Amino acid sequence: DRAGADRFKSSNVVELYADKSSRVRYLNPQNLSGSVTSFLTQRARIEQEAQIWTIFASLGSEISKSNLGTILNGKGASSQMLGVAFADDRQHFDHHTRHQHTAGESYSNIDFKIVLKDQARSAYTGLIRIEEETTNCQAYQENRNLLLNTGASAESIPELEILNDQVSCSHGATVGPLDSEMIFYLKSRGISTADAVRMIVMGFVEPLLNLMPVDIRQFMENLVRFKLENRNIEDMNLESIEK
Repeated sequence: DRAGADRFKSSNVVELYADKSSRVRYLNPQNLSGSVTSFLTQRARIEQEAQIWTIFASLGSEISKSNLGTILNGKGASSQMLGVAFADDRQHFDHHTRHQHTAGESYSNIDFKIVLKDQARSAYTGLIRIEEETTNCQAYQENRNLLLNTGASAESIPELEILNDQVSCSHGATVGPLDSEMIFYLKSRGISTADAVRMIVMGFVEPLLNLMPVDIRQFMENLVRFKLENRNIEDMNLESIEK
């Protein structure tokens, strides 16, 4: 919808349902132009012994709000929610993730890596909720933020709501700048500052990329490299992914 002379809004709702023993993969690469304000709501429900991968890339748009949730509703359900965000200029990204365990012996993992430069901002809130009587669940949540300069800023709020004591849950969050000693070391080996930053950023996101299925991993790596080269995201040809 048109919002002013040169402003646009994008609003999307996605619902996923993984029935008993099914395998579902959902990939959402957000690469809208800088004149767009983007809203995404994604909900998933997983039944017994089903597995779901929900993978996100937030690279484009001026302002992006993503509300991402999964309900693990069956015994043995498994969810991997992985995300990469890279903002520059004055982009503002806001991610809220939620894993709700309503069945025992279920497994969930949330892992978001965020890179910020220029005057970009990020806000991340993540919730893991494990209901009563849903014993022997495993749930993990991690959000790491890398600031490439002093003008960028990030907020991270991980949350746990655990209503029984027979579970294994953990969460972690970090916000930090580039390591100047790493930059100095790489430059002392004849590497330019720009290439040193690229190497550090790729090393930062690599552990997350290694969690992804092989065919999606290369696609996501190409997205990050494309952003690092400061080209317009909308000019990138998003190749189809082998099913």
